[in-house]
Amino acid sequence: MSRAHEEHQALKVWDGVVGKTIARIAVVEKFVRGTLYVHVLNPSWRNELSFRKRSIIDRLNEAVGKGLVKDIVFR
Repeated sequence: MSRAHEEHQALKVWDGVVGKTIARIAVVEKFVRGTLYVHVLNPSWRNELSFRKRSIIDRLNEAVGKGLVKDIVFR
């Protein structure tokens, strides 16, 4: 499987990993070289998601079966 295809898989599982509530306010913009860039609609949620970052990364990697996601940038 190509790297681009693997990265696309990580984007596809985002909503399922974070849940409907968070998926509505945090939208994935892009995935570049192991870093997921996520637009968050609300500064309070951006702060909350920053605290949950490690857990989200672990769950994303578990969902795709590889350690593709190295970091998440919430903006």
